Amino acid sequence: MRRPVDRERITGFLARLGERARRPARIVITGGASMLLRGLRGETLDIDLMYTVTRPEDDGAIASTLRDLKEELDVNVELAEPGHFLPMPAGRDARCVFLGRYGALEVFLDDPYSIALSKLARGHEKDLDDVRRLAAARLLDLDELERKAREIAAPTTAASLRVDLDRMLARIARVRGAGAPGAHRAE
Repeated sequence: MRRPVDRERITGFLARLGERARRPARIVITGGASMLLRGLRGETLDIDLMYTVTRPEDDGAIASTLRDLKEELDVNVELAEPGHFLPMPAGRDARCVFLGRYGALEVFLDDPYSIALSKLARGHEKDLDDVRRLAAARLLDLDELERKAREIAAPTTAASLRVDLDRMLARIARVRGAGAPGAHRAE
């Protein structure tokens, strides 16, 4: 098992990725790595990211570079697009925060609401602590998070079947009631 990553290891990874990537791409850091880069965590197990390339023929080159750096730097890198297992709320891209340019790459931190919804869907206590951290840092509003949960559960697409709205709302209530991260309550 690889050791956890911290801010220095993630930024070093991004710098090396930017040095090697020759074609433009958009990288979005999500999950725990996004929390870490926002200063809300000290470490995480892996670098969750998604990417899009300008030209489809550039996809193989960036995938290969990611695979090589994962081994060279001994870091867990996971291609993680929360939208593949859960509908994402409207306006997600506009809420991503620009982190920086690394060579030809533009790197963003994922939308806090999308991260929170993904963590609520999984529902581990550590995930709920992350939602509490996002709320405490004022990166999201719990009333708005509840509205976005209802939005993605609306029966407008087949993907809404993946959302257990009652469970998600119960977890938001736990986040509201528990206060600081680390405070545990039964579901």
